[in-house]
Parts: sequence; C-alpha cells; structure tokens
Amino acid sequence: MANSKDEATRPYFHAVDGCRAIVHISLVALHAAMLTTGHLPSKGALWDDFRRNPIYTWFQAGGVQVDLMFMISGFLLIDKLLEAVFRNDQEAATPGVLNFALSRALRLLPPIIVVSLIGLYIGDSWDLYPYDGDVPAIFRIGALLIFVLNLLPASEYGSFTLSLCWSCCVDLHVNTFFVALFAFSQQFRTQHEAAINTAFRLRWAFLFLTVAAISIRAFLFEKDSINIFKLGQYSHFGLLMTSSSYDWIKEVYSHAWKTEKNKIVSDFAKVYLDAMYMPTHTRFGPFAVGGVLACNLFLAHHKQPAVKSLAGSVMAWLLTFISVGLLVIPCLPAADDAPIEAQFFATASLRIVASISGAFLLYRALVPESHAWHWKMLNSFLSMKVFKPIATLSYVSYLIHFRLLMELNFRSQARANINTFFGLLSIAKEPVTARDWSLYVIKLFIVGFALSMLCAFVIHSLVEKPCADFLGRNRKEKLKAN
Repeated sequence: MANSKDEATRPYFHAVDGCRAIVHISLVALHAAMLTTGHLPSKGALWDDFRRNPIYTWFQAGGVQVDLMFMISGFLLIDKLLEAVFRNDQEAATPGVLNFALSRALRLLPPIIVVSLIGLYIGDSWDLYPYDGDVPAIFRIGALLIFVLNLLPASEYGSFTLSLCWSCCVDLHVNTFFVALFAFSQQFRTQHEAAINTAFRLRWAFLFLTVAAISIRAFLFEKDSINIFKLGQYSHFGLLMTSSSYDWIKEVYSHAWKTEKNKIVSDFAKVYLDAMYMPTHTRFGPFAVGGVLACNLFLAHHKQPAVKSLAGSVMAWLLTFISVGLLVIPCLPAADDAPIEAQFFATASLRIVASISGAFLLYRALVPESHAWHWKMLNSFLSMKVFKPIATLSYVSYLIHFRLLMELNFRSQARANINTFFGLLSIAKEPVTARDWSLYVIKLFIVGFALSMLCAFVIHSLVEKPCADFLGRNRKEKLKAN
C-alpha cells in the first residue's frame, strides 16, 4: 500500500488502489459463487443451468483474481525500489534480503493471528475431522508462522480460517527473491543513470522469469491430474473438498449436502492444489509480469514518452480490447471437453495471460498524460476516492471474508439473524430454478462483502495499522542508532 510520501510524489498510486479494490471485490464475488454451490446437487439439469448462468460465470471471472493481486504486489515492490534508486535513497533501495523478509513477515502475521483466533471462536479447528493424529496441530500452525504452508499438502496442513494464507507465503517468497534480484542488478553511477540502467536490466530478467513460469507450468501439465480445465469441470464446492472437510461442514453446520462425496474428484483436486495451485514455483509468473510493468512504467515516466500517432493509438486500443476480453471471458468451462491443446494452454498460461492483461490496462492508466497510450478516463475511474478505503482494508478482508461467507452460507442461524434485520439471505425450501440460486449468490456477496469490510476495518484499526506503525518507528530508530 502506498504511503503518504508515495502519494505526494507519485499520485498515480490512486489508480493502483482502484485496481486493487476492484480485484478484491471480484474475489469476494468468486467465493460467494463457489460456496453457493454447496446447496446444489453436483449433477442434473439444475446444476447444469446454474453453472452456465451468466451471474455465476461472471462472478467466477476465471478464478484469476489472486493472480492479479500477485501482479500488483510485484509491481509495487519493484516500482518502490526503482524510485528509491532514482532519488539516491540508499536506505530504501537496499533493504537487505533478510531484513526485508523479516519485516514483511512481521507485517503479514498480526492480522493472520487475529483472524485465526476469530476462526477458532466461531467453530474452526486446527484438527482434521475426524482427527487421526497424523499431523499435530502445532506443526500445522508452525508451518504458517514460518511461511511454508503453501509447500505442504493442504488436506493435511490447512484449515478453513487460514485457507487463503497460502498466498501470503507465496508473496513473501517471491518478493524476497525479487529484492535479491534487484540488489544484484544495481550498478550505481549517477542516481538517474543507475535507475534507468537497473530498469532496463530488470525488465529483461522479469521477461525471462515470465517465460520460465509458463514453461514450468507447461512441464507439469498432466491431462488427467494437473489440468486446470478439468478442475473447472468439477467446480462444485462439495466435490472438490477432502472427506474430512466435507464431514466437518456436515457436522458443524448440520448441513445437508445434496451431492455425494466423490473420492476420484477430491483426489484430483488434491493433486492439482498441491502440485500446481499453491507452490511458489508455479505461481511466481504474475509477480514477474508486475515487475515488467514497474520497469516499463518507470521508463515511461523518466525517459522521453512515446509520441502520439495514429498507428500507436490503433495498436493501444486493439490491445485494450484484447486485454478486457481476456479478463471478462475466461470463466470456468461449461463444455464437457475441449481440444487437448486448449487444456494445455489454459493450464500453462491462462493465469499469466490474465496478469498481462491486467498489467497492460494499468499501464494505460498510469503512464504520463503526454504518453501516446495514456487513457485518462481509465485513470480517473480507478482513482475514484470510493476505492481507497476498500484497497486499504483489502488485505484483512481477504483473510477473513471466506470464513465469514461460510458462516453466512452454511449456518442457518446466521442467515436468520441477517434476515431479521435486513430481509436478505433467505433460501426457499425448494428452489427450482438456477435463477433462484443466482439471486442468492448476489445477496450472499453483498452481505458477505459488507461484513468483511466492517470486520476488516476493526482489525485494521486495532491491529494491522498499529503494528505496522510500530515496526516502522522501530526500524527508523535502529537506522538512526547505526
């Protein structure tokens, strides 16, 4: 998140906040749609109609929201480091790899700990259901505290409250590597020349990393196991869970599943999550795309901007339409099959292509107004003040919203309490059409988003911000002492 000094010298950060807010809103919508499927059968006419419904598919948005967040994270880090070199701020430009990793971990952990305690209070458990003693709870808690949770089997080390914390681990791993890469790439001469040269070198490095990320995912592709297309075919929440999670929801919420647990599908999902979805080496591509964006944007602001021309404008708008289309169209597949080439492409590059699309649109919004590709209307839209508080609270809301949605979606008493005051979240005893459930998705999203923002505001005000301020003051005092 940009600080006040950043905003004073780089006002385009307002547009970044707008992008972050929109992606977060879309992520809450994705999970509202996902959890709603827990009330539906996983086969038959009702399910087929629902998963093809525009509301469901648009809310899914291809499931690339986290990748867009990764792209923004990589962009913000590299942009900050490049600007520090340009200002000849040696302290900010060379944070030190270990110091950076520790500082970032300490900033991420306080909200995670608070959200974990809230999850325990409302019924979550660090024990498997039923607990078989294979992985003691203390080991699974420790895996998160040392940020290796994403490298371990989710079915054995996860919990519903912390089901999204794998991405925090990826963020720490990749950005720490980027700090090391940045330090290696620097050759100080004059401050301006050093920053320009560093941006040029890093851009090639990040392009190489982007290609490497696609290559790794392509190498890991397996038609019958590590295949994002097939995962999309099994988008029903009940099918994708392990037996322990399925039983936990059934017992804790007294939930009557309308689909039977399918071990073949859940085993497929487990292999995909452990081998492709969570590991750092399969998810660093969007960060690299963000690094390319940071380098290109820095060069656009500090070198002679591109001269406006008809050919340049046509190219900019053509790429814009392609980028918007790639972000809007990629939904979970509704067809039963696709050419193996399409399945291979989707698994290897869909997430990175979506990140490139988002990065291009951000580039158009953030380049100087004198630049040939600047899109003033997009910049103005993303810079709207309404997005700022959502962006500020997005990290804590990200951590807590899924658990809140589960409470609203599966706990009948929670829905009854909401209905008492607001008349929302009512579920008909026998909804007979996909439209009924699509409207419920919208209501669940609205209520869940509002409650997650409220909870995030409290945790941000009482925990996240005070801890961040304390760490910042402590770091400044140490630097002064040295």
